[in-house]
Amino acid sequence: MNIYESQRFGLFAAFTAVLSVLVLHFPFDGYVTEYTYTTPSFTKCPAANLETMRDMGAEKFNAAIKDCQDTFVTKQIPFSEWRSNGALIYWFATPFHAILAIIFIGLVGGVWLWAARPK
Repeated sequence: MNIYESQRFGLFAAFTAVLSVLVLHFPFDGYVTEYTYTTPSFTKCPAANLETMRDMGAEKFNAAIKDCQDTFVTKQIPFSEWRSNGALIYWFATPFHAILAIIFIGLVGGVWLWAARPK
């Protein structure tokens, strides 16, 4: 298959555009795939004084303090909501948008190759 000068230009432009999307998305810093939040505890905390500690004992007092503190919960984010940590433009932060842009560039490049073929 011979590639003509106008087709080479289209391939180069498409390749450059795909590299630009990858740089704007910048997946090399990793992704945000989970989030953490706290749920408040409705257990009453014991007063932290020496009398209470002596009455309860150290182990029971520490367990009571632990039970009355907020609980940290970590949830996984679905793939459609992942975000790249190093994205230069917010729209390109999601893998879905970056993949969509690359597919569009591939389609435009394919149409260019077809349109620039010799008659």
